[in-house]
Amino acid sequence: MRVLVFLFFVFVSFSFLIYYEYADIVKQDVMQEKNIDVSNENNGVNNQSNSYVIINNYTIDVELALTNEERQKGLMGREILNDNDGMLFIFENEEIHEFWMKNMIISLDIIWINSDGEIVHIEKQVPPCEENCVIYSPLLPAKYVLELNSGSAERLSIESGTEIQLFIKN
Repeated sequence: MRVLVFLFFVFVSFSFLIYYEYADIVKQDVMQEKNIDVSNENNGVNNQSNSYVIINNYTIDVELALTNEERQKGLMGREILNDNDGMLFIFENEEIHEFWMKNMIISLDIIWINSDGEIVHIEKQVPPCEENCVIYSPLLPAKYVLELNSGSAERLSIESGTEIQLFIKN
């Protein structure tokens, strides 16, 4: 009888463990579908360096521009940007966010993304400027803007309607 009680207890315990593990996996899948990072890794390092996006099965490490000051500076002054790096601008609201290339050194591809992770507009191979700069604006509202090395949109087959997975470490 004691053996049966023990086995019953073990069975119930393992059942709960399996259930909670499965429930956590389902929860993570649902959160990832909504482009929400589900990891709890911090490791004491700058969280911005752990953020990345996945576009067409290609992973790009991104720096985050979260504040107005960070968004105004952007990639200004950068002489190079690696092919697997970019900057992700995160806005509070999904709106028409305009960009220009004043005081930039390198050309970029600028990609506007809505809150569902869908690309709504792309400007390819945008050149730097010093005076009378062109202002680039999407046709549809966006919550995120991704700046990549010039030519990345072409190289990665990125186009309007492409879905992007965002993994943002806060």
